[in-house]
Amino acid sequence: MAPIVYNDSTYLPVRALSEALKASVNYNSHTGVITIDTPSTPNNGNTGNHTGTDLVAVTYSSSQIQAIKGEFAKFDGFTTAYAPMQAAKNDSFQKVAAGGDSVKFTFNHMNVEISPRDYSFEYDGKNVTLSNGVQAKWYTPSDIAMLTFKLDDRFVTLYSQDHSLSNTQLENVAVAVAKLK
Repeated sequence: MAPIVYNDSTYLPVRALSEALKASVNYNSHTGVITIDTPSTPNNGNTGNHTGTDLVAVTYSSSQIQAIKGEFAKFDGFTTAYAPMQAAKNDSFQKVAAGGDSVKFTFNHMNVEISPRDYSFEYDGKNVTLSNGVQAKWYTPSDIAMLTFKLDDRFVTLYSQDHSLSNTQLENVAVAVAKLK
């Protein structure tokens, strides 16, 4: 990163500076403003650099809602479909599939699995309280940190398969997992 001195002012290349800080750069072409987002502190093996505030509502199309409900209907007792209602603004829903004993939502940067079983009980981890008061557990069965919590009669597990989302961001997504209407 080489600074440039011009008219007694020192300038640094924004992209190089943001990469050194592990922060993201955004440019608003309408206003001409460049912003550098503050990186979050990664933990539990999750090296994401997104903060918990950059979430947006997930809007499912009618065909996606039908597909989600169809995957839940494959299981006895899973008559009510649940889905993540928020995601990182740079993320997008890809697909939903039933397999084993869970329904898995695949996004570009995260997975959300809903199952009748708690697979985190086998692992040591860190208990946390989500912003809605729900108790959850961070654990790391491999190199990917996973967050599990109980929601009604099932367990929800979230993780960022590419490590691009922070634990804080996944905790905020977890709060927004709800019954699909």
